[in-house]
Amino acid sequence: MYEYYELEDRKMKSTLKDWRKALRTPATYRVGNAVRIQPQFVLLIILLGVFMLILFYYNWWTSSHSPNVHKWINNVRPYNSTYPLTQPIASGDLVAFRIGIVSDLDTNSKSSIKPHTYNSYLKKGFLSYHKSKNYVSVSWDPVAPLQLSSTYSHKGRGMELSELIVYDGRLLSFDDRSGMVFEIINNRVVPWVVLTDGNGYAEKGFKSEWATIKDDILYVGSMGKEWTTASGEFSSYDPMWVKAINIHGEVQHLNWVHQYKAVRSAIGIQWPGYMIHESGVWSPIKRKWHFLPRRCSHETYNETLDEIRGCNYLITADNDFQHIQAYEITKHQPKHGFSSFKFIPGSNDDAIVALKTTEFEGKTATYITAFRTDGTIYNVIEDVQHLLMKCAKNKNERELLLAEFGLDTLDIGLVQAAVKALGNLSGYSCILVLRTSAGLVTREAAMPATIPQLKWIALAALGDCSHSEKSI
Repeated sequence: MYEYYELEDRKMKSTLKDWRKALRTPATYRVGNAVRIQPQFVLLIILLGVFMLILFYYNWWTSSHSPNVHKWINNVRPYNSTYPLTQPIASGDLVAFRIGIVSDLDTNSKSSIKPHTYNSYLKKGFLSYHKSKNYVSVSWDPVAPLQLSSTYSHKGRGMELSELIVYDGRLLSFDDRSGMVFEIINNRVVPWVVLTDGNGYAEKGFKSEWATIKDDILYVGSMGKEWTTASGEFSSYDPMWVKAINIHGEVQHLNWVHQYKAVRSAIGIQWPGYMIHESGVWSPIKRKWHFLPRRCSHETYNETLDEIRGCNYLITADNDFQHIQAYEITKHQPKHGFSSFKFIPGSNDDAIVALKTTEFEGKTATYITAFRTDGTIYNVIEDVQHLLMKCAKNKNERELLLAEFGLDTLDIGLVQAAVKALGNLSGYSCILVLRTSAGLVTREAAMPATIPQLKWIALAALGDCSHSEKSI
């Protein structure tokens, strides 16, 4: 038994001795195995490097070519306050402006030639304002009006343009059927914003009727009366909302029921009486709202009688509609109502040029009139046939030009031309002459009836819309 344990003890000591010897002996490697593992490792490193390069290049390309949304959201550019778009021509207290008017053909706007197409017309000309002599003269370009076409519509009607305005350096017009706000550029209309009725959550397009600019925000209003049936029964307040649009096309919907009711109450009108607005302008100089209503009546709305309920009031209101005043402007003509007006630039917002429209028994007509906010009526020279430029080398030749065109007799405009624009004629004294066929002077001048049943609905000082910079 003792021998057995002694044998086991020797085996254990031998095993421990061999284990200690193994620890002191350096490890040996097989070269063949090392050579076989190395190419796989190198290939893995190469593939990983290629992947990292591709990932880096992709991130660089997308960051360089994709829009920076954060930067786009926070991009703030200044408002373009250019107005008029074309530099006026001035001589003393006589100033000539490039103007434009746009038509509203109602149901006749649908093209009889092109399917799903609707038309309006833009006509351009010159308006000369003579402050000291209290007159305004108008000359229209001797060409056919520019046809503006679009396929946008609502329930089969479209391009019934109701207003024309320059906002943020762009010429805009408004379709009172589809609610579309168009920019007029390069002789065509381009959609910018869609306005929906009432509080904005409506399928129907907003019936835009007037537009103005206040503190760099575009305000667009409707007719400002309760929506009623043909017999005058109340339906909704949707037309008594106003849209506020910024230069980025963002829209806010403003409830103006209180404001519209305050305006009509200035001349004693209460429901079921009504007042219809197609023109409203904010004066940044006077800090007041100005309205020339199209219709006003103390009676319930009636679709037929509405045609002879024209209004001849100028109504002003402060910013909060707390102080409102009303003035009778021009002679009251029941069939005539204001459809658009603008302050004449440079008049300190005292002089107004306006369009008056009549729609009676299916016939339409438009007239242009001008007056001061204090009620002074300007003479409007009608039938201005052409705009003629002539140049004189000296004072004597200039006097001959005056005599040639009978300016003293007709008392019509003489405008100093922009000599720098004439290049090689810089040594001459150049004048622009507005000439009429008979020198007729009236308080309201009829608009050109170049298209049957054409209703000219809005006007604005503008530039040449055939050019992207809109300048002439």
